[in-house]
Amino acid sequence: MAMRTKGDLCGFTVINETAYGTTGTTKTFGGVLSSLETPADETIEYDQACGSRQWENMVRTMESYGWKAEFTMPSGTASNWTQWFTFALGGLTGTIANDISSFSALFRIASNEHMDSIGCKVNSLTMSADAMGAPIKFTVDAMAKKNTFATGQGSPVSRPTAAPITYSTLWTRGGTDLAVKSWSLNITNNLVGDPGIDSSGFGLAAGSGSAPGGQSDITLDLTISSVDSTFDILKQGNATNDTLVLTMDGYTVTCTGCYLKSDYPTRSQAPYDETLSYIVKSVAIAAVSSP
Repeated sequence: MAMRTKGDLCGFTVINETAYGTTGTTKTFGGVLSSLETPADETIEYDQACGSRQWENMVRTMESYGWKAEFTMPSGTASNWTQWFTFALGGLTGTIANDISSFSALFRIASNEHMDSIGCKVNSLTMSADAMGAPIKFTVDAMAKKNTFATGQGSPVSRPTAAPITYSTLWTRGGTDLAVKSWSLNITNNLVGDPGIDSSGFGLAAGSGSAPGGQSDITLDLTISSVDSTFDILKQGNATNDTLVLTMDGYTVTCTGCYLKSDYPTRSQAPYDETLSYIVKSVAIAAVSSP
């Protein structure tokens, strides 16, 4: 087999699950991968020998699986980026569900290899942009029931030809544009596993399922040029009900009930930036209506 090179890691496919860990038939394009981490914690314990300091056997105990992917999403009708908010929040209306749906994922990791991941749930979702005009990056950290490596490419959904979604429309605060240089929106579910056992008798941390372990944590960080003390004053006043809106790819991402944290900028004898850090109550996604 040839050495793996740039380009082997390809777009991935998301497949609905008819039940937890049971792959369905509906497939969508997951994103254009730039990196993929596949951490696995396969705990091994020693079986102590008799009359010797050597071990006799090795015993595999609880195993935990998942993945972390960074990717971009194509723009226009070929895009399915809103599905990631559905997976992370349980819907797009701004009402955070008590539980979230599971799905399977198929990753091409080489020209002749792929990884199947079943029983996936989104532990955290981050959407960010490094600069104005830059491609918007998505980062998903998922807990899974099992990751399986196999030969061949499986049956992926082809990558759409559209260019990636970019940060091309400014964030607004209360209807007023903010010249945001870079930003990051993060949703965390704090998943916990419901242990189970696989067909080989090994314990699985998320074998019977996984579910949010507590309240959702949503944060929004916006970096702007510091021009006056407007936000210093708002921080001192404990601004608690800001509404921040981003229009992208024909949708609005609306963050409401935003609480401005009191992290003041580091001042210098030169132009400097400050970061507006918000704790967010609700995120809603809606298609932009035609005029």
